[in-house]
Amino acid sequence: MRERSTSVHAKINEKLIGTFKGTEEERLVKISNDTEIPVTIYTPVDAKKDKMVVYFHGGGWTIGSQYRLGPEYKFPIWLDDACEVTQHILANKTSY
Repeated sequence: MRERSTSVHAKINEKLIGTFKGTEEERLVKISNDTEIPVTIYTPVDAKKDKMVVYFHGGGWTIGSQYRLGPEYKFPIWLDDACEVTQHILANKTSY
């Protein structure tokens, strides 16, 4: 199911990302227990440095994203990860 979801998302992104004007960067954010959470940073051409949006796609916390998913990982691990990533980004916002 995850493989199929990834394939569908890739096809959708091919059509949508074409309209995005800016840069896309993949990074790993290291949180507690040396866990690395993948993040994608989209920076529009006309981005203002004092504004930022942090968005998490839940996907039912089982498909569609490359972070720790259920059923292998139990609630509230996803929420904890999201909070830690957000705290990291805010603490290091000049890097984003």
